Amino acid sequence: MKKNQLLNKLFSDKSRDYSYFSLFFIIFTIFVIFAIKPSLSTAFSLKKEAEDLQKVNSYYEKIIGGIVQAQALLEINRDRLYLLNEAIPDMPQVNKIAGDIRIIAEQNNLQIDKLNIDEIELTKNKKENVLRTVRVNLEASAYFDNLLAFVKNLLQQRRLKSINKLIINKEKEVISTESAQLKINFELEGYYL
Repeated sequence: MKKNQLLNKLFSDKSRDYSYFSLFFIIFTIFVIFAIKPSLSTAFSLKKEAEDLQKVNSYYEKIIGGIVQAQALLEINRDRLYLLNEAIPDMPQVNKIAGDIRIIAEQNNLQIDKLNIDEIELTKNKKENVLRTVRVNLEASAYFDNLLAFVKNLLQQRRLKSINKLIINKEKEVISTESAQLKINFELEGYYL
């Protein structure tokens, strides 16, 4: 009899409602764990990935903008790029530097006593894209006005040069006059790639 009462209680409307509710809760929990949770985690990971891609996209847009700006600048200055090649050539062109110095010296009445060119490296390392130098040491004599004109003409040339050292002395044998000859020592640097 107890068995029948137990069965009647189990299959009563109230217990049947609790059974459905419990079964629904168990099935819903399993569904949440195995279906909704992976979908939510996928959605959050996709959102994070989208944010990361937005950051990368803005970084690439910035780089591409810089490239476009550089390209526009090159397009504007394309007709004048030869000036850059003349200012900083690919090779040292030592003979051109020496020839330019001699021509300017003759034009400005500067007498060259000695012209030395330091050692230069002719092999080019492909990995290094650095600015290399040709050092020129020059001893000369001239009047002060001629020296000024020489320096001015030297710096007006297209070839990029810098004067690292300039020493001006008066000649020892000559008695000082208003326009005495000066002894000049230059150290110049010319640049190349």
